[in-house]
Amino acid sequence: MARAAITIERAWRRRSETATPADRRQRRAVEIEHRRFGSSGKPLAVLLQARMHAFAGDDAAARALWQEIHERQRQARADQLADALFFPSEEVLLAMVDLATRDASDAEWNALRERADRASVEQELIEVVELRGRAALHRGRLEEAERILLAALEVASRIPNIMEGRIRRALPKR
Repeated sequence: MARAAITIERAWRRRSETATPADRRQRRAVEIEHRRFGSSGKPLAVLLQARMHAFAGDDAAARALWQEIHERQRQARADQLADALFFPSEEVLLAMVDLATRDASDAEWNALRERADRASVEQELIEVVELRGRAALHRGRLEEAERILLAALEVASRIPNIMEGRIRRALPKR
């Protein structure tokens, strides 16, 4: 999980106006994962790619990846492929991409936060709160985004992380 946070942080640092959030190594990880496990493996690299697109505000790309993962998880359950199913913490991250890529309600985000409080590991809880704030920011809801990003900083103050600077930079300018 720390590796995923570092990958996202590095992508943000390298990101330019024309760059995509997924760098070559991340795309390569998806290719390797697919080649090694096909559609029957746990799509962790695809989930990371979806998260990166969601953080960048590329809802269409993130949503398409969410749909792919959601279908693969549905099929894995139907085929009883336990090794291909996400753990609860990974399910939280998948749900986070879902909410961030549509106009989710406060009740949905609050329910996800409760799940994240119980299931998330390492820096994932910070990511859930931060992405909620970024989703509000991408939709032009600046006051809401600021309130949520400040909450993400509060969560980050309790968990060792590399994300605080990125969250501070995301705060709407006044």
